[in-house]
Amino acid sequence: MPLKKSEIINLLESKDDKLFQTADEIREKYKGNSVHIRGLIEFTNICRCNCFYCGLRRDNNELERYRLSEDEILDCVQRAVNAGYKTVVLQGGEDMFFDSGKVCSLIKKIKKYDIAVTLSIGERSYEEYKDFKTAGADRYLLRIETTDKNLYAKLHPNMSIDNRIDCLYNLKSSVTKREQA
Repeated sequence: MPLKKSEIINLLESKDDKLFQTADEIREKYKGNSVHIRGLIEFTNICRCNCFYCGLRRDNNELERYRLSEDEILDCVQRAVNAGYKTVVLQGGEDMFFDSGKVCSLIKKIKKYDIAVTLSIGERSYEEYKDFKTAGADRYLLRIETTDKNLYAKLHPNMSIDNRIDCLYNLKSSVTKREQA
């Protein structure tokens, strides 16, 4: 039976350590006691979006823009591998210069280092998500700061929470269909 909001608040404000002890036992059972470190590669700060809270927003004219070359990105990957990282995260603004072909090429080259690849490059199409997975991407990070439609519209001009949610379903579907094939 789901807890009411007031019950959740009471549990979180409780001085009884049983809740936290139980949560810790569950965490250890399913995730173990290891720490996973990921190398974050901010490979572009160019973005087509104009989200009001984001420093990368398109209309931020104070920001010096950059876009790493493929060689620069692969150099960062090599450094991450040398430092013992097992995952790299390619993160950037929604820079459409990095189309599906360029991203897939990068993924394939990075996978030769025997390292996991997570992408965080914003909203893309179902086909692109599928291509990224086929190329070897292990994970995709797509943030949602709020699910309140009105607040989302204020924070994300010319964007839609419905589209963002569709992207999440597309991500899930592109992985599920590929794994069933």
